[in-house]
Amino acid sequence: MARHLTQLSLDEEQYQAAERGSRKREALAHLGALRRDLRSRIGTASGDPIAEVRQVREQQSDEVLRPARVR
Repeated sequence: MARHLTQLSLDEEQYQAAERGSRKREALAHLGALRRDLRSRIGTASGDPIAEVRQVREQQSDEVLRPARVR
């Protein structure tokens, strides 16, 4: 396979845009590595976390709004 050397000249705005894109890709790669590490150490959630939070919130609301028992 033949190789070709190419030189590219960017103005400051183009260079900054390329740098931002590069940093974003690096950050996303780092987040992906963190996610894989956490998944290997603690596993994944088996249920629906949003539904679980709603259920707990409803239970807490019921406890707060329940009339106090008369002694």
